[in-house]
Amino acid sequence: MARSAQESVPPSTAKLVAQLIGPQYVRYDGHSVQLSNRKSRALLAYLLLTDKGREKRERLVGLLWSETDDTRARASLRQALYETRTALDTVGYPGFEADKFDVGLRAASFEVDISEVLDRVKAGEPHHLLLENERLTDRLLDGCDAIDPAFDVWLTAKREAIRQRIERDLETALREHAQESHAVEDLSRAILNLDATHEEAARALMSARHAAGDTAGALAIYKKLWDLLDADYDTEPSKETQDLVAAIKLGKLPIPKVSAPPAAEAKQTPLASVAGAIMPLAGIPGENAGPTAAERWSTRFVLSVAPFEIAGARAEQLHLVHGFRRELLACLTRFREWLVRDLGPASAQPLAPLGPGSEEYTIEASAVQAGEALRLVLTLKETATGVLLWSERLQLSAVEWMNAQQTVMRRLAAALKVNVSAERMSTISPKPDEGLKVFDTWLRGQALILSFDPKDWHRAAELFRTAIREAPGFAPAYSSLAQLQNTIHFVHPGIFRSTERTTDALNYAREAARLDPVDSRAHLALGWAHAFASQHEQAAAHHELAHELNDNDPWTSTSAGLGFAFGGDTNKAHVFLSDAASHMVDPMPIHWRYRTIVEHISGNYAASLAAAEQATSSVPNELGWKVSALYHLGETEQARQELKRFYALIAQRWCGSSQPTEETMARWFLHLFPMRRNEDWEHLREGLAGAGAPVTDLSPAIARPTAHA
Repeated sequence: MARSAQESVPPSTAKLVAQLIGPQYVRYDGHSVQLSNRKSRALLAYLLLTDKGREKRERLVGLLWSETDDTRARASLRQALYETRTALDTVGYPGFEADKFDVGLRAASFEVDISEVLDRVKAGEPHHLLLENERLTDRLLDGCDAIDPAFDVWLTAKREAIRQRIERDLETALREHAQESHAVEDLSRAILNLDATHEEAARALMSARHAAGDTAGALAIYKKLWDLLDADYDTEPSKETQDLVAAIKLGKLPIPKVSAPPAAEAKQTPLASVAGAIMPLAGIPGENAGPTAAERWSTRFVLSVAPFEIAGARAEQLHLVHGFRRELLACLTRFREWLVRDLGPASAQPLAPLGPGSEEYTIEASAVQAGEALRLVLTLKETATGVLLWSERLQLSAVEWMNAQQTVMRRLAAALKVNVSAERMSTISPKPDEGLKVFDTWLRGQALILSFDPKDWHRAAELFRTAIREAPGFAPAYSSLAQLQNTIHFVHPGIFRSTERTTDALNYAREAARLDPVDSRAHLALGWAHAFASQHEQAAAHHELAHELNDNDPWTSTSAGLGFAFGGDTNKAHVFLSDAASHMVDPMPIHWRYRTIVEHISGNYAASLAAAEQATSSVPNELGWKVSALYHLGETEQARQELKRFYALIAQRWCGSSQPTEETMARWFLHLFPMRRNEDWEHLREGLAGAGAPVTDLSPAIARPTAHA
């Protein structure tokens, strides 16, 4: 536990004690650390908030001086470090360390209040600060706002990531201690202080108050929830909550006995959302990757989404159906109350069987043209029996898009009797004042991106720019433009990376993150933009944030994992890929392609080849890595055959002004990837050279963006 401000300990055992929630202070052995410069205070607070108390100088420069040229920014960092070291030396703290690359605090030499909160919550106990304060995480690093645009984005996202982490652990504890009235009261109050619309916690607290004989208190909790939902979200509590209050009023709710749950039920695994909806990944056959798919899906509440029937829709409106389905899947994965899996399009791999204790429900839909309007009929059925539980007819158009999305989520929740927080639900679609036509424009662009056709990508870029002109505050359009700039050279063989496009990607992604700092897509795009700009420390920070903000989405984990591999951190890359694999059931080619690259960079050529074989696609990028893996495994002849296929595919799609010779095609391939370590690039070059590609004279310098492309 963090020591109080007045407590003094002998210097031999003293620790730097920091309060980062509310008014900040940092003390050592009873003496206050005095820092006059706001950025010096922010720098020290940032170090205290990191997992290991350490950070790269490069990252600190990008975080605190993002709008300053590199030379001046590094000079400012040196000045801030000098002030910080002097202040810490003044109070006698010996744990500050800095070298040419890293800055940090000696391990185990400091204590931070937010770390104590997280540790207590992880152990299933709400910290007293959570019981005494509403929206506690909003007070984290109070006074550090408006220091730098990059720091503001990081701080907003960090506050939200920590809030989600605390809430998730509190929810787990609430379900584990459902029969312990005192624990239920404290856990429920802590959750409601973080999220006043959290209906599961409200119901638990209402039941606990009723069990204690305080019926008036239980009804007061319900009234507060009703008033909040009505005033802020123009909605009402779920049917399950209304049924509970009705039972309380009628005195029909039995008062539960306070007893420990049976041993067999004491440690139930909390439900976690799974984005098999977004290009799932599975482990390489034969690899020890943890529990089997069947074990992961045992005794779970599963929501499966079938392919939408679109035979009755006009071609020019198909993007609405496809876009609605993708966004619905993405929305569903944000809720931890259910597991989500995508039943289509059909995968080359069979779906993993569900465990005997699972409850599965299936969403089906068909599109019907009704004059100029497009009608979407959705149904929800119990998979095992085929019994229909709910159906809905929606007019699917840009005008009705958001209402349709909200309607589906609310009525699904009611049909399944699952709590859905109105606060979380409010984030599933753009704000009305952004303009619904803009959302339709963005959807059309997203649909074009998925074609991976160069002509469609240029059209998509125009659509995103149109969306921005009509609604400058629409963050997804900026993320999508950053995505296009980050990857245009992959889709256009013969087009090389350029500093102009790299700069554009950074600017678009920064704006997306500024507009919506808690959107994982914005941080994912920003991470990749930094990677292509060779700013690998900043890239890693935003990939980490993207994962923290949406760790239920395996696509985020997979993409961020590849980013860490290119940045040289293969250990973290495997952690992220394993995390993604544990949440998925049916693999799709893009995930195998990413796994191919990560395993190659890790030197696991057999695993890289196995992943490439599983991808079963003819994407040139994948084939290049496959060629190299085959050569490193001693399969030279097969590597040569794959190299021929590699050349043929690239030549068919060549977009460059030069001729697609073997030399220009190999050069283009080797320039694609933002690899931090030269040795990773060299291993790829050696593999291609061993198969016969004319690349022996090339150096890693070609993998840097040029002024013109």
